[in-house]
Amino acid sequence: AERFVGKDRDRVRKVIDTETVEEASITIANTVGEYMPDDADPAEWNVEELQQWARTNFGAEVPEDLVRAGDPMPVRRLIEEAAAARFRAIDNSPVDAFLVKNYGADALAQWCTAKLGIPVEASLVADCRTAEEAGDRLAAKAREYYQERELRYPIEFAIDSTGARLQAAQQDPENGTQLANAALADFCAWAKVRYGVAWTPETLPSKQPAELANALLAEARKVDDAAIEARAAACVASGTGADAVAGWFERECGLRLTDLERERAAEDAPRFARERLRSFMRQELEQFERWVLLQIYDEAWKNNLHAMDQLRDSIGFRGIAQKDPRIEFKKGAAEAFKEMQEAIRERASDILLKGRLQPQVRQAAPAGAGLAPDADPGPTADQQAQIDQADRAGTADAPARKELSAKAMKVVGRNEPCPCGSGKKYKACHGASA
Repeated sequence: AERFVGKDRDRVRKVIDTETVEEASITIANTVGEYMPDDADPAEWNVEELQQWARTNFGAEVPEDLVRAGDPMPVRRLIEEAAAARFRAIDNSPVDAFLVKNYGADALAQWCTAKLGIPVEASLVADCRTAEEAGDRLAAKAREYYQERELRYPIEFAIDSTGARLQAAQQDPENGTQLANAALADFCAWAKVRYGVAWTPETLPSKQPAELANALLAEARKVDDAAIEARAAACVASGTGADAVAGWFERECGLRLTDLERERAAEDAPRFARERLRSFMRQELEQFERWVLLQIYDEAWKNNLHAMDQLRDSIGFRGIAQKDPRIEFKKGAAEAFKEMQEAIRERASDILLKGRLQPQVRQAAPAGAGLAPDADPGPTADQQAQIDQADRAGTADAPARKELSAKAMKVVGRNEPCPCGSGKKYKACHGASA
């Protein structure tokens, strides 16, 4: 790359044409010298291999009598002329695409936008002088984007869920009005416990989903650390025991604490209240994150175990090469583990920044239940206990994963394994009906 720094299009093309021919001439001189050595009888030269090499690499047809004449210079000139003719026939115009100002910054911005779904302008990295500097800026942009996603995702999910329920209500002539009212009442109840807005189905500020989303987003931005602290203080003011904290969360947030959460509340009520409220404000995204990471870790770990089996089966051959099998196995295992970690990061960044759970239409819940309208209610108490136990052990539990997998099929690629565990590709399993 340093050959082209500071050069315009014409000079770049001249460098390509000139240096390509010069490098080819060096290769031709060395190769012809190997096939026509001075210290060997011309009768012993391998003319056929020289002809084949010249024909394959440069399209040069070298007569046998020219080689047998014993002078390598005419042979070299003939091949060089053929090489120059072949190079002149190559269209160098595609090089122009790389000579546009800020090409690297534009390409990196386009990659980031397509790969991560983050809108990035080339100006963000145009003045970077090192890859590390550009990486730091993109990482900061990704964090900023994800913080915004934490605010938007619950709101968009709740509105999409309500919209799905309203559409379902329109298809039910007998109970449509009742179902629609229940959907709107649930939405208002969710907005109240989440953001404190006193909406009712009759007093919604707008019927347009986009306008409702903007109104709730403005309220979500007000929920800063001070607001969390104030709400946590209100929780603790009602009592610091597990029952008191659990009762407050059920009344104010519509949340039923698990046994593990009750234990944590009993140990340190203020700290638990702050952490649980922060989690509550992003619980829809948190459920999505948990589901995605469970699937990714499960698949990556199975692939790692398969790789270890293959390594174990082939490690004996290292001994034949006079290498210590134990050391080679450790090296191979470490490399496989590193590859697994890279695959996890790659897959997680693909999905977490762009994917989303698809709302599922279900029976209308009683108004004021506190859940997002048609939101994924999460695992049952028994399944939550399994997840909590898995959290302690550092692993995820199969029953909980199986329950969650059916709720997020939309984030799975068509050619990836189906999350249901059938072993089939998604397009040949649940994707066929979806």
